[in-house]
Amino acid sequence: MNIKNYYMLLLLLFILGFYINISVLDFQCDPFIPTTIIMAKSINEFGNLESAVSYISKIAKYSAWQCHTKDFIQYEPLSGVLVGILSNITGLSIFTTSYLPIPYMIYCLALLCIFRILYYNNIKLISNNNLIYDILIFFILFVGIYAFICKFVIGKFYVFEYHGIFLVYVLFSYYLLLRLVVTNNKNIINKILLILILIFVANLFTHYNYPLTLTGGLLIFMIVYKILKYLNIEIINKELAASFKKIIILFIILLTLQNFYFVNLEHTKGLFETFTMLVNTLITKLVGSSSSSGVIMQKSGYIFNYQWMFVRKWWHILFVTTSVFMLLFIAVYYLKHKNLKPCSLSYFYTLIFGRDATWMYSYFTHYGGNLSFYLPNGWLLNSLIMTPILQLLNSKDKLWNKLGKVFLGLSIILTILLLLDSTFEAHFAISGSSPFPYQVRNDGVSLFNFLITNVDKPQIIVGSLESSSALYSYLAFYDLVKLEYVFPKPALGYMLIPGIKKHKSVEEIYYSMKKDKVSKFILTKYELDNGFFGGLTVAPLTKNETKKLKNILEANENIIYDSGKAKLFDFNY
Repeated sequence: MNIKNYYMLLLLLFILGFYINISVLDFQCDPFIPTTIIMAKSINEFGNLESAVSYISKIAKYSAWQCHTKDFIQYEPLSGVLVGILSNITGLSIFTTSYLPIPYMIYCLALLCIFRILYYNNIKLISNNNLIYDILIFFILFVGIYAFICKFVIGKFYVFEYHGIFLVYVLFSYYLLLRLVVTNNKNIINKILLILILIFVANLFTHYNYPLTLTGGLLIFMIVYKILKYLNIEIINKELAASFKKIIILFIILLTLQNFYFVNLEHTKGLFETFTMLVNTLITKLVGSSSSSGVIMQKSGYIFNYQWMFVRKWWHILFVTTSVFMLLFIAVYYLKHKNLKPCSLSYFYTLIFGRDATWMYSYFTHYGGNLSFYLPNGWLLNSLIMTPILQLLNSKDKLWNKLGKVFLGLSIILTILLLLDSTFEAHFAISGSSPFPYQVRNDGVSLFNFLITNVDKPQIIVGSLESSSALYSYLAFYDLVKLEYVFPKPALGYMLIPGIKKHKSVEEIYYSMKKDKVSKFILTKYELDNGFFGGLTVAPLTKNETKKLKNILEANENIIYDSGKAKLFDFNY
């Protein structure tokens, strides 16, 4: 089929993703964007990064959003620097600049580049220009890109803040790594390696996730390479393998210089003990009838919760099983056909799988045991296992050809499951059931001006994850000094029971806030009608529990402002 038709379908997909975010969700709803906004504002106000770091570090207290900003402006300030510079150049406000959808435009370009390299390299493995396989390859790659947009863009990350910038780095790194393993031109390889190193360094100062997990992925890929090389199966040439070894060593050295993760890991259990906890948790997730993460989903009120979790669980189980057997069968295939050279992309999925495994371990360690069994890059992994399958299908040996058809059937099932999983995730955000629904922010805005202008001494302002972060972002419209008086804080710490994701009773939540001398509490109409999310790692209050909290607050505290869309409670002491 003419590839221009494929490009048109991808273009329609990109336009649809943009339309949903702008017209349906009223821009990005991610609750962490205010960190970039406040970093940029403080940097521009002081005129230099050093003074901004000192200021934010000084005022960061009460576990409010200022503390989150402190971590990033100390270790990963690049997004704030970029937004501040662009704001000065364009004359746009910091708030407006941070909501520019620049990263999404770059995502589209990067995804097209990834599509091209995977499509053309897979199409080469098809004999006789088989139209069915051609369409099937496109379908699998298209669903992968669709999954990326549903999982990372819709209601999440696509504007000019640290998540959006970080994902730009990630996508282009994937493209460059794919180029590395399919090219034999030494000059091109050296240029790509240099760009990869520059991206790695930039990400060290943007988001802690990628540098650590990419290094882990490369390590696991090289372990697979060494094992296969011992069996006389060469998946990449010696020069590239040597280059990978060098950049792994360089990346490890650079990681030790950027200590965001290591500072946080100091407060966790030992690495061996954490690893044991992780293994036990994964077993529980896979074979257990319930999980703590299921508690959050069940109480979110999402109408397709059961169907979504069923589809997601079985995609993960089936993918891990398929990829492990694929790894073994392809090795055996090339051991029996020593005259054949493996396709360079045959084992690339082990690099991405390794990155996700490193992410699971580091996230689990960082957040003290809060983890669901999840592969964030499933959108790409699902596309990558198509390459070894096509190699088996291309075999003239009937046994291996039949085995290829079995794996192809599994790949189609995996793609359908991924399609359903991604659709549920997009609908989850659009329906307003996510932990950061856009309706909460829109309701909260109705009282922010009253609140900010009437606070003249330091006060802890508690709300949901979304309402507290929305309040924090709106501080960018006022003098910087307001950051010293208004301390927006998500209710997570008052709701969380250590070690599990269930929340305290409503009465305990209220008394926890009183004990901590909370000054004010924000409750929106949307939360009263749908439930209250205090954070990402604790189950939300149901609609009835939220109303019970409202009744306790009305009986004991003062309502000092009611916009009709949100209430502001003032605590009596």
